[in-house]
Amino acid sequence: MAEPGRAKTGNPTTDPVTITYSQANGYGFNPTDSDVAYNGTVQFITSRACWVWTWVGTTPTKVFSGQNNNYVSCVAGTNNFTANVPDIDITTEATNPNSSQPPPPDLAALAKGSISVGSMNEEPKK
Repeated sequence: MAEPGRAKTGNPTTDPVTITYSQANGYGFNPTDSDVAYNGTVQFITSRACWVWTWVGTTPTKVFSGQNNNYVSCVAGTNNFTANVPDIDITTEATNPNSSQPPPPDLAALAKGSISVGSMNEEPKK
């Protein structure tokens, strides 16, 4: 898990994250930690539908454009979401659709995944 703090400059404008699933281990993210520019695209790639819950610290937070709940709904395939909150570290966890919200992440333990979002003042790389 990324430590809370300011994201690095020069974050990419598109950040592909593959969501895996196994009966034994549940959902996982590859890579587990990643970076994206403010207003950049996080691309969740998954073979099955899932909900990706988002927190900043231990607070459930809407961090993507158009996010109406504390999760984004992903279908099998590629799902693109724009990171619209600058200078944050997002912790993520995936569940089956229609599942209850998981408990807040234990910041001292290894998280399922995290995404650092860059600054509004950054120039996106092309």
